[in-house]
This record gives sequence, structure tokens and C-alpha cells, in this order.
Amino acid sequence: MTTWILDPGVPADDARQLVDADGEYAVAIARLAKACVVDSLPDDVLLTIYAYEVLERMRAHPDREAWVIPLWPAATFAAADIPAHPGREIEAMLPTPTTVRWVAPDAADVARIERRLFGRPLLDPGRYATALARIAETRDWVRA
Repeated sequence: MTTWILDPGVPADDARQLVDADGEYAVAIARLAKACVVDSLPDDVLLTIYAYEVLERMRAHPDREAWVIPLWPAATFAAADIPAHPGREIEAMLPTPTTVRWVAPDAADVARIERRLFGRPLLDPGRYATALARIAETRDWVRA
């Protein structure tokens, strides 16, 4: 029984965080940002790397009761206006949750978390919120 919590406002040190603030992904993004390489990577590449990180972390720990997913990959692609992306295919490979709860994201939380996840701003917070709400509605996810 797994619950997914889609909320960019949950602190990075929360034990339920999918993307560990000190984990391999975070360290790699920080290294790319420090080397000024992250700015030269296309948006779709950064978003695809993140989407695969979501998949890999869930598959590596299938018995977790709850995951905090700071940004939903399909909504990030929509917010970045990237129409052709692997988001749906990656999502199809995710384990099936018992419940998905989502929080209408605050613009400041989106800005903060995208810096941590991508090393730079990528998304329009309003477009991300709209995309997430649209996806949640089609999936009957529970608004928290």
C-alpha cells in the first residue's frame, strides 16, 4: 500500500522525499550546476533525467509506504511546453500506488524545488500548477 504525495513544499530533509537531498541525483545536479554545465543542457534533457530518477527511486524501494514527489514529471514537461517527451512511457513503468494526494503548488515552492532538482529555473509555476491540476482531474487523484 503506497501513497504518493505530490507536493513541492515538503522540506528536502523529510524522510519520505523521493529525491534525497544528499543522494546521487542531487549531487550530480549540484556538480553540473557548479561546473556551469547545467545551463547548457536543454530543458527536455534535464526533465527526462528527473523523470527517470523518479522511476528508478520507486523501483529501487518498492515497499515504501509513502513517497513525496516534489514535481510530477508529466506536469513538468507540460509546464516547460515540451510536447514530445517520454513522460507517459516512464509513468507507465511506475509501480501502481494505492492513493495519490496532490497539493496545489505555491509558486515560491516550485521555484525553490526546481533550483534543487534542476540546478536552474525551468518552469513557469502557474503552468505547472495548471498542468498538475489537469492531470490530477483525469486520474481522480485526491487534492490534499
